[in-house]
Amino acid sequence: MIEAINALNSLPSTAPGVFSTANIWKSFFGNSCDSIGTSTTWLYYAIYGRDGQVSSTKSFDDFVPFGGWTVAGGNVYIKKVGSDVAIPALCGNPALQANVDLIYGPNE
Repeated sequence: MIEAINALNSLPSTAPGVFSTANIWKSFFGNSCDSIGTSTTWLYYAIYGRDGQVSSTKSFDDFVPFGGWTVAGGNVYIKKVGSDVAIPALCGNPALQANVDLIYGPNE
């Protein structure tokens, strides 16, 4: 993981991001990748309740640092605040649809 992030960071005009939760991150990497969040890599995260639904709280107050990411460090960038929303009939074709996340960012 670190090698892939470092390779992307070395490319001009790139700013790679990661989507994860603290639990998912820990299950895959434990503490072995705790420095990724200290690079230019930004984080897109979600907080899921016991019911499996994503938190709809539009703030970063519930963020618990992991992977080196911190709110104070400015690299916690986006939070998923709603379940997927289906957008039907893309380009006028009823067979095409997109699922999008409802998000919260620091500029809202």
